[in-house]
Formats: sequence, C-alpha cells, structure tokens
Amino acid sequence: MTTMNKPRVRRISDTEVVIEAPRTVAFEHVAEAIQKLGTLKQRDPNETFIDGRIRYGLQSVAMRVSLVERDSGQTTVVMQDSSQDALGMGAKNASKRLVQMLENLDNPGFKPDRLGVHPLALVGVVIGLGFVIWLIMEKLGIR
Repeated sequence: MTTMNKPRVRRISDTEVVIEAPRTVAFEHVAEAIQKLGTLKQRDPNETFIDGRIRYGLQSVAMRVSLVERDSGQTTVVMQDSSQDALGMGAKNASKRLVQMLENLDNPGFKPDRLGVHPLALVGVVIGLGFVIWLIMEKLGIR
C-alpha cells in the first residue's frame, strides 16, 4: 500500500476509530501505525486483533487493537491499553498517539509528538531536586 492510497480514518472516541476500508486493509494500516510508534507483539492470523507496545519517552504501554468490519468497506477499530502508572495517563497518551498516527499515515512528513519525559530532562529534574534538598538541609543544619 503506497502512502497516497491510505484509507480515510474517522475518530469516534479517544479509543475508537472507523477506517474506511475492508478489514484486511485496515489491519495492515493499524499494524503500520503501531510499528511506527513501537513494536508489534502478535498479529492474529484471522486479522481481528493486533497486540503491540506503544513507546514514548521512558514509557512503554501494552496495547491490543481489535478490528471488526461492520459494514462493507468500513472497519471499526477499538484500542485497549494498559499502563503501570497510577492514573492510567500512559494508556490514554498511547491511544491518543495511535489515533494521531492512524489519521496521518498518508502524510510522509508527520511525526508524532514526543509525549512523556525525555530521558535527559528526567536526569535534569533528579539533579535539580537533589540540589534543592541539599540546600534545604544546609539551611536547617541537617547533615
């Protein structure tokens, strides 16, 4: 499938889209999007689901994408994801990134936002926090 022939994607919710293509075409479209954002773990031979991981920053979120061809030439895609963080923000961000990638696979210049903390930014925050704690301990005379 060339970049110019990508099917149209219509967003239904944060975790559901409709791809205007038969399930076999939609399946390859979703697989390509996941590969651009992370790794494919399992492809169902019946083309009804894909398991993968979406990466960004220091986080990696497990995701299962289910595909159902409801009408001829229209496939509903539902994303189920889980992350290890307490608020589930990683899962929400992973779904958002996958939907954005699906909507923009036909745009060769599209690059998804680097959601999450960049590793060097995290190092800077940890060093800064350590410095602030050290200053507070010096002011209080704690050693």
